[in-house]
Amino acid sequence: MHKANKLRFLEIDGLRGVAAILVLISHYTWAYDRYFNLLEEHAFHFPYGDIGVEIFFIISGFVIFMTITKVKTIKEFFINRFSRLYPTYWLCMLITLCVITLLPVPKLGHYTVKEILTNLTMMSGLINVRYIDQVYWSLEIELFFYAIMAVIFYCRGLKDIDYIVIVWLLLSAVSVFMNFPGEKYVRKILILNWAPLFITGIAIYKVKLKEATILNHITILVAFIIYSYNVHEKYPFDIIPNILITIAYLVFYIYALKGMPFLKNRVLLFFGTISYALYLLHNVVGYAILYRIRDYIHNQFLYCIFTAFITTFLAYIVTKYFDNKVVRWTKAKLTAFLSKV
Repeated sequence: MHKANKLRFLEIDGLRGVAAILVLISHYTWAYDRYFNLLEEHAFHFPYGDIGVEIFFIISGFVIFMTITKVKTIKEFFINRFSRLYPTYWLCMLITLCVITLLPVPKLGHYTVKEILTNLTMMSGLINVRYIDQVYWSLEIELFFYAIMAVIFYCRGLKDIDYIVIVWLLLSAVSVFMNFPGEKYVRKILILNWAPLFITGIAIYKVKLKEATILNHITILVAFIIYSYNVHEKYPFDIIPNILITIAYLVFYIYALKGMPFLKNRVLLFFGTISYALYLLHNVVGYAILYRIRDYIHNQFLYCIFTAFITTFLAYIVTKYFDNKVVRWTKAKLTAFLSKV
């Protein structure tokens, strides 16, 4: 895995940008209008924001597997992930709370102390506590994936990862077609609904580094089949979600085999760089803006672009002046502290 140390996967950053833009478009057109019962026939709606999250999960499988093959200890992996996720998450949550308090919106806000404190952990969904922002649900899934990878690392299973993910995929497939004892808990702990996406990312990484065996290529195909079936079950009367996930898989696979230089364009790389902060800020903050400006700007394109500009600017400020610096500072402080433990 030493080759990864010298590589910067810019196309992955571009794909992050694609995912962030798709989620943003979906939330500002379809999700907002649906949330407030404002759906109109003549308006543009993109109800397929799930594809953005699915792309993020595949990227996470790619990046986290790359990361965990480079660390020496669980402690190092924990420090890297905590530093990357939590400080920016806490700041964006604070900004969200301030905005929704100053610019209240029906059905949102008025959070209790319990809700705020629980959301600080990123795990409020485990105990059915309301999210400060509904997009936080995916962060909980990410944490479960990190925990699974940490356990594999701790048990020295990385050398057998190809076989481990096959078992994981089989469990995911079994959970789709039949019930088994403790399925509810196994499904939650092993994130079986989303496992094919993370597993795809792991296999794509090996293909990209030209370290793949035929088993890795088969894994990608099986993961695609299982997840496509899940998508069909969720949207039985709509073929577009299946088309979108098929396109996503083809893009990742072609990227791994040949590369995709067009993903390195400045716009996608910019959105990829700020994607984490933008994902955390765009939803509730965006709703607070949309709720007010729609009375003054009646053109859907204009009020969506205006809202996107504000949330994108906020995300840029957070990324440039907080995220990069605080990640390094937190990592240094945690490393120093835990070295004494």
